[in-house]
Amino acid sequence: MLLLVIGIGTYFSFSNFSELNTLEKGDSLVLASFKNEKVIAAEVEQVLNSQGVSSVSTISQNHVTNIIDEIIRGKVMHKEALRLKLDQDPEVQAAIQQLLNQKLLQKTIIEPVMNRTISEAELKTYFDQHKWDYSRPQQIRVADIFIQLPENATSEERVVKRAKAEEILKEAIKQESERFGFGSLVNIHSDKHKLYPLGDTGFFGHNGQPNGVPIEVATAAFTLKNNGELFKEIIETSEGFHIIKRVGYKAAIERNFKDLKPLLTQRIRNEELARKKIAFINNLKTRQKVKIESENLTTFLNKYELKSSSENIMLTTNGDQHSGPPPLPR
Repeated sequence: MLLLVIGIGTYFSFSNFSELNTLEKGDSLVLASFKNEKVIAAEVEQVLNSQGVSSVSTISQNHVTNIIDEIIRGKVMHKEALRLKLDQDPEVQAAIQQLLNQKLLQKTIIEPVMNRTISEAELKTYFDQHKWDYSRPQQIRVADIFIQLPENATSEERVVKRAKAEEILKEAIKQESERFGFGSLVNIHSDKHKLYPLGDTGFFGHNGQPNGVPIEVATAAFTLKNNGELFKEIIETSEGFHIIKRVGYKAAIERNFKDLKPLLTQRIRNEELARKKIAFINNLKTRQKVKIESENLTTFLNKYELKSSSENIMLTTNGDQHSGPPPLPR
């Protein structure tokens, strides 16, 4: 313990860690030693720096001795684990491999990407290329009573179906002020539209997208000014006849470039990380000549009554080809 205390007193006689650079031995100054091992100043300084300590005025000798004791405990336990050959345990080997893989990606991919400066021009280009990801046109939602025409309907069949639609429209007008009146008519009379079988179109723009609402329906819907307003005419399309009521509205959203800069920066980095990780791992596979032993794989899979192909396995990189940056919020 005498060696420990003297070492600490020598090391912390400076007011700031940076002054240690003037020492002849520098951060290799030994603060404690035991069988074939030692604790040097750099190890203690690393812990102190990780704790946000920059000056000895903010710490005590007791704090430093506790750090040294913690380092010693770690080292003696490590030596004992090696003596017992625990480093050869498969679980330990797997954990080491995982840590090495993470460190490899950190040094070769993550740090270069995260430290790269993204220019204003690159941000603007990305913004222009992905404008629809963070802008939204004006949208409307309607309830739709759909009277479907038979395929290749005759003129007589059209007349019959239209007459049915007109009768339903009259009933809808009578019940316009009733809260659940139109919904009841949808349940009773509407045929199931292939894109919105429950009679709810969801939100769509002037072109009927993204839900595939017929353009005639979309055009009529955007003439309605208020939620709950009924379109008091029959809308005819190639599929049949529609009676609609506005049930929802979303104003257009246009986010400006300046406000989106932080989000754009993160998205560019995420996409670059995903691309470079896949390319890096695929390059390693090629360089190391990875080969799937197809016959052995088949034998193994047959044991579990499974089927696969070596081609699929070779093309898979931890599912990264399906990953990507999260969409920008709407």
